[in-house]
Amino acid sequence: MRGAQRMTFYYSMYGGTVESLSVFVRINGSEERIWSRYGNHALRNWTKGCVSINFIGTYQVEYDFLLKIKFVLFRLL
Repeated sequence: MRGAQRMTFYYSMYGGTVESLSVFVRINGSEERIWSRYGNHALRNWTKGCVSINFIGTYQVEYDFLLKIKFVLFRLL
């Protein structure tokens, strides 16, 4: 394929534990973030995302999704 490519995907970022969602391109061992969203979007709906990828050669597309998780430890006596 030549020229810019368009990647379309769907995502949902509903809930208090949602931190971030990012899309990276990995080429020749290095990463570049090409798209990101942060925080709770307060809707349960799926949202359409779209990003342009304009790299020459072989590359990988990676997703990174972070959640905030609270741990509660109990000690039983």
